[in-house]
Amino acid sequence: MRLEGIYSLVESKGILKEINFDFNEGKLYYVVVENEKTGVNLFDIIGLVSPIMRGKYIINGVDVSGFSYRAKTEIRKEYIG
Repeated sequence: MRLEGIYSLVESKGILKEINFDFNEGKLYYVVVENEKTGVNLFDIIGLVSPIMRGKYIINGVDVSGFSYRAKTEIRKEYIG
């Protein structure tokens, strides 16, 4: 899973700007955020729950950023948990 240039502004969930990160299967990650709203927004994006305004969300080499909510649900079931 890869986040490239993610930008998200959700008034109730905080602002994310230019988030770039690679997540590798089998690894454990510890995330530190400035505030709770930003953390909620980040985890909603990672879980394919919240849309992004700009950037790419790549899973297995496929950019799923523009996929429908239904397609993202299927991806979430199969790859994220």
